Amino acid sequence: MVNYLEMIGSVKSALKLGDKAETELQSMGSSVNEFFGSKNALEEVKSQFIADAIHSIVKPKHVQALAVDLPRMNSKAYKEACSADNSYPDKWGIANQAKKDARSTIGTYYKRVVAYAFPAEKKESPKKGFIDRITKLIEDGGKITQCDFDLVKVMGFLVQAEKVAKIKI
Repeated sequence: MVNYLEMIGSVKSALKLGDKAETELQSMGSSVNEFFGSKNALEEVKSQFIADAIHSIVKPKHVQALAVDLPRMNSKAYKEACSADNSYPDKWGIANQAKKDARSTIGTYYKRVVAYAFPAEKKESPKKGFIDRITKLIEDGGKITQCDFDLVKVMGFLVQAEKVAKIKI
């Protein structure tokens, strides 16, 4: 059983490593952004970037899986291999799944690099924008001194709409 001090020590250690890792990831993103300048520039050399930066850090089993040359399913070479070895379809399936896993892992790393290097613009939710516009109309309506419509009624509707919109968020 883990005692309290050991548990606290592990939490502190994990949090420090997490902060350090986050800082390093942000630093990595900044350097990639500075070097390439745009996401499109990175996409143009994606294969070479993956070969240089990511292949060297993935587990050896992934590199080995990608190095295996598999024939396409139901191709002539595949059918010949199946006729020579009855267990080939199972072996082929395992090797193919290993290739898929390796590509997925590499893709995840690449997406992480892109996410830190070129973070997505945060968009304001449409509801929040709507509430802000209603609030602005209410403020502007309070400044009106003369108008050719029932200002009190319009202001009442705007205030009511603002309250309803805020409740729904």
